[in-house]
Amino acid sequence: MRFLVLSVLVGLLVKVSTLVAYLEEDENVMILTKKNEYKLSLGLKDENRLDLLNAIYNPASNKFLSTVFSQYKGNVLELGCGTGIISRIIAEKIYPYKVVATDISRKQIQVAKGKGSIPANLEFYVANARDVLSQGKLYDIIYVRFVLVHLNQLHDVLALIKTSLTKNGIIIIEDVSSADSQYVEGDNILTRKLLDIDRAQWQELFPKEKIAECLDQLGFEIVKEESFHPELKTSEERKLLTWGLESAKDSLITMKLVSEEDIDEAIDSAKKLELDHARKVFYYKMFQLVMQKK
Repeated sequence: MRFLVLSVLVGLLVKVSTLVAYLEEDENVMILTKKNEYKLSLGLKDENRLDLLNAIYNPASNKFLSTVFSQYKGNVLELGCGTGIISRIIAEKIYPYKVVATDISRKQIQVAKGKGSIPANLEFYVANARDVLSQGKLYDIIYVRFVLVHLNQLHDVLALIKTSLTKNGIIIIEDVSSADSQYVEGDNILTRKLLDIDRAQWQELFPKEKIAECLDQLGFEIVKEESFHPELKTSEERKLLTWGLESAKDSLITMKLVSEEDIDEAIDSAKKLELDHARKVFYYKMFQLVMQKK
């Protein structure tokens, strides 16, 4: 999946039968070792895709976090920090409070540490979310981006998050909405192929409403809510469609969500849409949610 693959590549939790999967990495591929069910590209195209994702979504995240951190202060735990771009933004906005940024991928943490000097109040660690949340340490703020929508045992993880928050602590969630996955205006054979693949990717993922409902049951209340729906305006930005499908191809076929023929046709459609500037193309809507522990 585009965002299922994203979640693995930045060390997040993916929709598998266990809460957290152990990852093995080499230079070109990352494999979930449970039955080797997923084979995911870590090549140049996917690195470029992640860079593009950051370029497209980070301005909205930056604006949202500025508003949140003007009201809420304290030590922060970030789950699934990836290459640490947002981690640095948080560290700057929350200073002098401490930011602990964690990721299950050793490679992503290496990249994060290599992106220039690390702020004095920011620490990076290789760790999976379950272990971090089970240490008994308390945080005032827990930040998760492109994580929760992919969980298999959503309620269990949110319950762990609750136990890791101080009284009146908050969870900040930024994630894609599975209810808003259509991203191409108009209807023709090209868009239908893309949307068929898209629906296959999203068929079992949790929408924002499910996440908010679980948190409400656990004793949280919504204190802030926004959304952002990015338009892919340039040919370069539209490469996200192609790169995302190419990165997801092997895992989608292995999970028997699509046939090889269907995904190849979808990739061809995406390549044509890169140059079709007469039509608007939107990527996934991101919901932004702040919920406070009652």
